[in-house]
Amino acid sequence: MISAVSQIGNKAERFPAEIWDQMQFFFQEYNDHHLHAVIYFNNLLNQESLKKAALLSMDIVPLLGSRFVLNGFKPYWERDHYDENEIISFIDTLNPDEEISRFLTGLINELTGPQIMMRVVRCSGKEALCIVMNHMVCD
Repeated sequence: MISAVSQIGNKAERFPAEIWDQMQFFFQEYNDHHLHAVIYFNNLLNQESLKKAALLSMDIVPLLGSRFVLNGFKPYWERDHYDENEIISFIDTLNPDEEISRFLTGLINELTGPQIMMRVVRCSGKEALCIVMNHMVCD
């Protein structure tokens, strides 16, 4: 785990940005640096458990719950706090492929965070868990 640079008083927890983070950020117009995934389930997911798992994931991997801060030649990640509605959404639809495609082509705003977004797409008693995650926090 990356150690925090600063967690004094009311200051936000900060983590150094690696050179690869900076390169991916600055080359984002030429390269999609997001991970896109879909996991299909034959049953319904427990929404409350999924929300809890999403929030716990950000505690375990703090960069998922951070925003990228441009700071001259020393950018960094700053931990922020997001509620479950900013991370995960649920939709019931008759056209799941269209909704999945729409969500997966969305991008994360590194400067505002969070660095992971999820959507559960429900159709006819089945669900698909869609995930978009910023690759910058995965190295």
